[in-house]
Amino acid sequence: DLLIIAFALGKTAAGVYSPALSLVNALFFIPGAVHSVMIPVLRRLYQTNLSQARRTTWRSLALHGAIGIGMGAGLLALTPWVVRFLGESYSASLPLLRIFSLLLVFKAISFGFAALLVATRQQARRVVVQALAAVLNILLNLMVVYSFGLPGVAWVYVITEAITMLGYGWLAWRTRPALNP
Repeated sequence: DLLIIAFALGKTAAGVYSPALSLVNALFFIPGAVHSVMIPVLRRLYQTNLSQARRTTWRSLALHGAIGIGMGAGLLALTPWVVRFLGESYSASLPLLRIFSLLLVFKAISFGFAALLVATRQQARRVVVQALAAVLNILLNLMVVYSFGLPGVAWVYVITEAITMLGYGWLAWRTRPALNP
């Protein structure tokens, strides 16, 4: 996104987009930490106790969802204060942060599905979803950057992450033994 913005809209636009993107990317460490903890737990459970693995998987997905919703709502509510804290020069990033609050929800749930896919040794299938999402992201960004500017590019990121989450969810659903009794 940032390269497309810099090329299409210039350094000033990239300077507005970059802080919002960096802040949201920094927040990914929270669901990422839960993801990192859950992978070995789920992997062991899927090898030793399938019924407990299923229960733990659903709890993990619920936790990731709650983290995402909490972080997204928190960012949405705190965005004006974040901008005030960082300074008036960041006020142009305010609308982008509001859009990115949805990104936190989708990304957190993606982490939950990714933990399940890695624990059940399906990481290769994840790459297919990631590649499709990356190509779609580039194509959509090129389509919207000139017409819709920074908000359009931000929405493309959110849509791409929603598609990634749905792709991971679909892969997880395809492994029904991992999710269903």
